[in-house]
Amino acid sequence: MATPVADPVADPVVNTGQVPDDKTLEKPKPRHTHFFDNLESDSNTSTMPEWFQNFTANLKKFLEDFIKGLLAGCLGGKRSRRRRKNQNENDLGNQGNTPKPITDVAEAEARLKALMKKEGRCSEEDNAEFIAILPHASGFKELNLLENKLLNEEKITHLINAAERSLRVLILNGADPNISTYLAVLSEDCQLTHLNISTVRDNCDVIIESVKRFKTLQGLNLAHGGFNDAHLSALKDSLHNLILLDLTNCPNLTGNGVADLIDANKSLGALFLSNSTNITAENHNKIAKALGPQLRILGLAGLANQAREALKSYLSPEGSLFEIVDENGQQKGVKVGITHLILQDWNIDNEQLSLIAENCPSLTFLNILESNVSLEHLFDLFSDNFKELTNIYLGKQTQELNESDQENLRKLAAIPLIKEMCLQGKTDDASKPYLLYQKKDSGETEFKKMQSNGQSVLLGIFSDVLMPYFKNPKKAS
Repeated sequence: MATPVADPVADPVVNTGQVPDDKTLEKPKPRHTHFFDNLESDSNTSTMPEWFQNFTANLKKFLEDFIKGLLAGCLGGKRSRRRRKNQNENDLGNQGNTPKPITDVAEAEARLKALMKKEGRCSEEDNAEFIAILPHASGFKELNLLENKLLNEEKITHLINAAERSLRVLILNGADPNISTYLAVLSEDCQLTHLNISTVRDNCDVIIESVKRFKTLQGLNLAHGGFNDAHLSALKDSLHNLILLDLTNCPNLTGNGVADLIDANKSLGALFLSNSTNITAENHNKIAKALGPQLRILGLAGLANQAREALKSYLSPEGSLFEIVDENGQQKGVKVGITHLILQDWNIDNEQLSLIAENCPSLTFLNILESNVSLEHLFDLFSDNFKELTNIYLGKQTQELNESDQENLRKLAAIPLIKEMCLQGKTDDASKPYLLYQKKDSGETEFKKMQSNGQSVLLGIFSDVLMPYFKNPKKAS
């Protein structure tokens, strides 16, 4: 049997004739290793000069450090760019889908208003913004959803529910089919004082059932809606604190329900019936007699045929004498009565204007556009009756202003009391009717010509008079 030949590589004892130490017993390195490992192998280094061995070791360390540094620089650059991007998003108030924190209720209201003006479907950012706003809704006193273009039924419901305890004024868009759902969210314990559901024509029965629960209501706007007399009669047993009632252009009203509701609210301070032309003359008399002494603002535009006989009763509500202290500190009875009167499209003449002047000594605002009043007669009334009238709108689109009218216009403009005067008329050099506005600014008189068909003036007046009173009604004292 042949004796095996020792492998000097595999058996170091045979190769060296010495006892192996721990180093020589280490597992051999694989044949195919890193280039630098091959440079350091015993078989190579044993025959290389010392300077070359040092060179290769330094080269290895240099290349390893260089590669590590290069990799670290690339990753670091990516991280830096990402940090800069996140910082820029944070500066814009939105880091990804996380909105900028809201500090107070005022900021939440402003951001909600901006959010509702957006069009289209809610994005992730919009949803995140709404979620950020919602916790602050518990401090909202007013919600105006007229201009909402973005929030859906679910979000509006959550919003109203969150604001219930603090909510005082709620203005809804009558075109929204979910109004009955929104009102059902509010409990009987809510302290809602003003509700605007104008232009609502559907689900009126269900909506009125909800309105009945809001016994703290002071302002109710049902204008341009489909409500009828039965709906208003249903409110008389629960609503007793109304200060403002707007029933403008409600074609289903004949007047019985209006009289019932007004009779239950003697504190009513503002009533708008303009263009509700189906209210009968008989019921206008009932409504006029039901009005209490607190009435200050009355809108009867477009109702000349129906309400003319009841005009005097409207202008002089029963018990309109109040005990007040005069400038000398003496108690005296002073008739307050109407302060704002809208009788547009009544064709008011001189006699009827005199009736108004005699019964409304505290009148400050008068709209009698489309009237037949002479400027000379109006000027005389300022001398004897109109002691507080500051804003007056009169004239007729087809009326031509002659030289006498121009002279009386100058005389009226010179009255210090008048702040704004609108004269509608027609001149020889203009084919369309125009409006002359006269305003006092630093004691000077300014005239402006404006093309108009009269309707825009009516809407502007309602906006100026109704909305401030709607938001902040004050009982007369």
